[in-house]
Amino acid sequence: MDNKNTLNNICLKIIKYGIFASLITPLIYSSKYYFPFVAPKSLFFMAIVEIVFFTWLFLAFHNKKYRPNLNTIVAAVVLFILAMAASSIFGVDFSNSFWSKYERMTGLLMYFHLFGLFLTLTSVFKKKRDWKELFAASIGVGLFIAVFSYLEQLGFKEWALSKKKGATLGNTSFLGSYMLFNVFFAIYLFFKTKNITWKAIWIAAAIFMIPAVWVAGARAATVSIFGGIALIGLLYLAFESNNKKLKITGIALLLISAIFVSSVGALLLHPGNELWFQKEGTKMHQVEDFLRTKFVNLTNKARFIVWDAGFKGFKDKPVFGWGPENFKYVFIRDFDPCMFTERCGGVPWFDRAHNVLYDRLSTTGLVGILAYFSLFLSSLWVLWKNYLKKNLDFWTVSIFTALLAAYLVQNFTVFDMPTSYMVFFITLGFISFLIPNQKEKEDIFREISPFATFFIVIFFVGSFSFFVIQPAQANKSMIKALSVQQPDQKIEELHKAYETSKLGKYQKRNFLGREIRKYLQQNSKNLSQKQMSDMLNLVINKLEKTREETIGDYRTSLELGKIYTLTGQFNKAEEVLNEAKSISPTNEQTYWELVKLEASRKNYEKALEHADKAIELEPDLFQSHSLALQVAKLMGNEEKINQIKERALNINPKWKNSIDQILNQGQNQAQ
Repeated sequence: MDNKNTLNNICLKIIKYGIFASLITPLIYSSKYYFPFVAPKSLFFMAIVEIVFFTWLFLAFHNKKYRPNLNTIVAAVVLFILAMAASSIFGVDFSNSFWSKYERMTGLLMYFHLFGLFLTLTSVFKKKRDWKELFAASIGVGLFIAVFSYLEQLGFKEWALSKKKGATLGNTSFLGSYMLFNVFFAIYLFFKTKNITWKAIWIAAAIFMIPAVWVAGARAATVSIFGGIALIGLLYLAFESNNKKLKITGIALLLISAIFVSSVGALLLHPGNELWFQKEGTKMHQVEDFLRTKFVNLTNKARFIVWDAGFKGFKDKPVFGWGPENFKYVFIRDFDPCMFTERCGGVPWFDRAHNVLYDRLSTTGLVGILAYFSLFLSSLWVLWKNYLKKNLDFWTVSIFTALLAAYLVQNFTVFDMPTSYMVFFITLGFISFLIPNQKEKEDIFREISPFATFFIVIFFVGSFSFFVIQPAQANKSMIKALSVQQPDQKIEELHKAYETSKLGKYQKRNFLGREIRKYLQQNSKNLSQKQMSDMLNLVINKLEKTREETIGDYRTSLELGKIYTLTGQFNKAEEVLNEAKSISPTNEQTYWELVKLEASRKNYEKALEHADKAIELEPDLFQSHSLALQVAKLMGNEEKINQIKERALNINPKWKNSIDQILNQGQNQAQ
């Protein structure tokens, strides 16, 4: 009996210490990884979750007390995971949906790990003290990141890990999403702690973290935090005030606020360029235009273009969507040529709609968006049902209502990463814990089953190796392949990066293809023909595999076209670049590469046709005019040069110096 209790306690300690260890995920950073702010965090988180989950699986098999209770929240989370799985299966690229890539790490694989964390939490954390300690530990990490954020803003360069700031999270939006949860955790502990000293600590922690979000530049999170705090106040007036007038005032303000937020959201989020219920020129249209202009000034100029692409993607696949992580296919096929210009943000690549509604509508369809919103609706149902039944106190209900509302609102301008998903699923776990009268199971650790133990260990070892160790090794090989100077060793590391893991396989192929192409251009004189051939054949082989495995990966076709042009395989270059054009017919990048291809063939008239097409797509982009000028100069056609120059200056007189520089160069090549 003592041995059983000892083993039971050991399992519980591994689980609890592991869950607390997972909270330091936001602090993990390593420059030895490709995408050092995301990959090491995600791999660390998945490693901890696997240790915790399989320990819990062993414990739950032998002790009924730690088996999950089915309740409203658990059912909603299960439905959400099933919806993500269904969207992945019925989407256009299951491999991409499952594995994701090192830059995001939010594919089905990560959802399974989040689900594992959720199941373990709701099965083991049975006391309010457990949750308070968990929130306290999370706040501790949040305070450290807040300090980091302040030091970045004060100009301490050694603390500035990324140009986008965001402390150890590498991006201000990701910092804001994560810190939002910790602010409300601190507010909750303030109201649920009786000790005056600890009350002061928790409110001071919240006050300390809020400006850190603001100075970092996370505007959406800052507004959402203050909006959430205001919501708590309004809920207090409406539900807790003993003064009838204050109660009526609170209810009225809640209704007005709900109508206002809904109206602003509808005006900002509706698809297309016109309101479906108003004509242009009306006051409503003027309000919409004003709101959108203000919104663009606060965020990115490309937001509405990307949202519109997401809505078009949803209309094409409305039930299950294109599959998680497959927004890149949606965005690129309806590419807006102005994306390269300053007026549209100057960012030509988007793999997210930067809006939870259009992201989920386009990638997971109605099935996914309904499952996602069910997480919020079920949580609010549990909170307010039990408040009205007097099973839960006002502060618990109002604070977590405000947290969920703030989190959802800020997600209409950003997107989730593993760190924000982690605290979101912890929040769902806590709300599940709050459901009263959950059946307490018998606390008896039965005889150990060698058969079950064997399979749990085997599955753990296999899963840990396949989903954690191998992706980490492949990631390190990517960095090593770029840093080593010995060509043969570079080829060996390339093989390892490609073959060790399927995580981010398309991204690896494109990234390494681009970097090896640049490396060969810079070091061709120092390499043997065989070394160059081996490297090229390797990256070409992998890029060609992507062409075979996907419905049409634009970046792959574009990169292959560049490599084939570089190596003089002009017919193949033309084939894949025409394929890229068919995937994204309005993307200037294709025409730029076709200009270079035809110039390499000395087919200058054809090259000019492609340059003219790029100019036609977006006249305000100087690069297209520059290529046309370079081709005309190669032709030695002064009349063409003057025509192109005059056309460019009519569009933008400020280009004059750049044009003169091109024309005055001793030798110009379109390549």
